[in-house]
Amino acid sequence: NVGLDNAMGEWITFVDSDDYIQQRLLESMIFYESSDLVIGNSIWLNDKDEKLYECNIPKGVFRKNEILPQYLYSAAFNVPWGKLFKSDVIATHNIRFNSNMRVAEDLLFVYQYLLHINRIHAVNGLLHNSNLVHHVPGNFVEKYSMTTAEAAQHYSFVWMTYKQLNI
Repeated sequence: NVGLDNAMGEWITFVDSDDYIQQRLLESMIFYESSDLVIGNSIWLNDKDEKLYECNIPKGVFRKNEILPQYLYSAAFNVPWGKLFKSDVIATHNIRFNSNMRVAEDLLFVYQYLLHINRIHAVNGLLHNSNLVHHVPGNFVEKYSMTTAEAAQHYSFVWMTYKQLNI
């Protein structure tokens, strides 16, 4: 949120501390000013650098209501990294990460952003070696464990925003 408060560019992107961007990822994503969200290619690796998942959204420009019914539940729309967000949309609607959430705060951020946009451009595979590489921690279960009450509270925020998307 501090980064969002101080961002000065037209676009905002996110990279987790255990991720890295391969050569030319951002270059492959910057030509789509008419879109509200640009989704780049991402690959998920485990601790042994074995591929667990690769973003599978087809290349193209889509209206939100064309792509979300089929792909909203894919990992591509559950995380903020591997995307370009328009900073004016974030600022105008004061979209922030919920600092009271330990889990799904990034999902909530993406859903809140989706409420205010229409055009999504997927650029998967546009340039060779242009991926965001995400590492899934080996201690995933331990890192994200919580009580049932905590989980219910976290996902109630997500559920309220999800319902507003009308998917």
